[in-house]
Amino acid sequence: MLIDELFMRSKYFRSLFITDFRSFMELVIGTRARKPLPPPPEAAEMLRKKGLEFIEKWNEGHGVHYKQVGLHANE
Repeated sequence: MLIDELFMRSKYFRSLFITDFRSFMELVIGTRARKPLPPPPEAAEMLRKKGLEFIEKWNEGHGVHYKQVGLHANE
C-alpha cells in the first residue's frame, strides 16, 4: 500500500520504481516459477491479489506514460 501511495503521488518515485518494475513483479506477484511467494499461502495470495489491483490502477492512471505498468507490456 505504501508503494501505491508513493506511485500515485510522486512522478520522481514512479520514474525510479519503473526502472525495477520486474523485481516488483517477481516479489509481489510471483512471476517466477522457481521463486514462489513465501508462506503462508493465504498471505501470499493476498499479496498477489493486492499487487494485481494496484497494477491495474496504475495502468488506468499512468499506463500511457509508463508502458511497464501497461497491461499490454508482456505482449
